[in-house]
Amino acid sequence: MDPYPALGIFIIILFFVFIFMKQKITVLDRAEEHERVKVVSKRIEEGYEGGPDTHLITFKFPDGSEKEFDVSPGSLTKSFWSAGIEYKKFYDTFHEGDIGIITYKERNNIEKHIRREKWRWMGRYFISFEKDPAPPTQD
Repeated sequence: MDPYPALGIFIIILFFVFIFMKQKITVLDRAEEHERVKVVSKRIEEGYEGGPDTHLITFKFPDGSEKEFDVSPGSLTKSFWSAGIEYKKFYDTFHEGDIGIITYKERNNIEKHIRREKWRWMGRYFISFEKDPAPPTQD
């Protein structure tokens, strides 16, 4: 029996944190991409054992592909937070059907490195989304 079970758990957690950070560092080395997209869904993945929730938004791209991005507080750029925008209000501004320009970074050969689509958001870095202005209403 392991006399130090907490140490084993700590090492496992540290391993997964290392893998996650390696993914993010690889992504940050890439050039920014800009595309016109449409918001097709949003969801919240509950944090493990009371940890922070992950807020995910799926965008549809011009080629018909859909990509999911993490827009949780820890994933966003510092300029976003220094602007003083309250996070929950930011997430709530996204609605299915919104169209605009997304700025993001994505790991090269993401399909090779992250085989399951469900987890590919870990290889993407959301930077911003500029909604198209609402069309004028007709009176």
